[in-house]
Amino acid sequence: MYKVGKVLIDLTQIFDALELGDTGVVRTILNACGDAIDQGAVVQLRREFEDLPPQVLAEFKSREDLDNWKDKLNEVQKILKREGIN
Repeated sequence: MYKVGKVLIDLTQIFDALELGDTGVVRTILNACGDAIDQGAVVQLRREFEDLPPQVLAEFKSREDLDNWKDKLNEVQKILKREGIN
């Protein structure tokens, strides 16, 4: 097994998938992020721009932090009457 340093996730991709109702893609991304954290990686949520450096929105160093963020996403999904990320 190898150690991963940092996993970079473009938040726009997650939001687009949720808007399209593709919670399976988001679930897969978050599960892979959790596995990477278990291997010692840091997961960084970023917003990417064409002409500017990326904006770092959050970093997760523990599965608990990632799960808490996932819970917040599920709260928003519920408010919008969309399928949750299980």
